[in-house]
Amino acid sequence: MTEQHSSKLNKFQGLPWNVPGFDVWLTIARTYQLCERAITQRVAPLGISLAQHDVLANVVHSPGLTQQEIADRLLVARSNVSMLLSSMEKSGLLERTKDENDRRIRRIFLTPHGRKIVEASLAAQTEVVDKMISAIEQSEIMAVGVAMEKVEQALQPLLRDRAPRDTAS
Repeated sequence: MTEQHSSKLNKFQGLPWNVPGFDVWLTIARTYQLCERAITQRVAPLGISLAQHDVLANVVHSPGLTQQEIADRLLVARSNVSMLLSSMEKSGLLERTKDENDRRIRRIFLTPHGRKIVEASLAAQTEVVDKMISAIEQSEIMAVGVAMEKVEQALQPLLRDRAPRDTAS
């Protein structure tokens, strides 16, 4: 975003619906919510939540992830992942094994049951993504991808900046 455009947005602070592009943000947020709900509905019959699907999908893609690596990928706190992993381990979806080089680290792997469940949940996710992508042209898909990468890069510093903001001014 250019500095000139950014300064125009600042004068609208406190009134998000007046910010140029707010309607676009709202469409993106609604689309994300619809996508999340559609996947949640499709994985529920498998006996897992969307959060569990996300863990399983990450572990099947990269076996041996640590708890911290999963938390980083899911953009959640490590303590949240710890409770989720414990529950999934009790359900027989995954196992945590000690790292050969550092016994303090536990690596996450799927069990055969977890692999079976993730195959079905990934098929459900693919169904939703296919439906979403089929609604637009290939050139639009590419343009949205490029735009969202720029937005992601712009938002990353906000995650690192955890200092309280002065909202009084």
